[in-house]
Amino acid sequence: MGSQPQIVELLVEKYGVDAGKVSPEATLTDLGLDSLSVAELVFDIEDLFSIEVKADDAEFKTLGEAIALVDRYVAAKGG
Repeated sequence: MGSQPQIVELLVEKYGVDAGKVSPEATLTDLGLDSLSVAELVFDIEDLFSIEVKADDAEFKTLGEAIALVDRYVAAKGG
């Protein structure tokens, strides 16, 4: 199951993303997020999952890449 449901809920609830547009292949730009929104999303994800994303890792392009990254961080911390 992973982090996908929580990340999708965050995108829809806080960022007003159309749930119909959400797919792993969607870029964050496709979902209507600009660079500032993406930075804020990273902070929200860090808070939601109690992780700290390294700056180099925050260079994801698609929602699927973001989800995979979060899942790796959560697994690494034993969650």
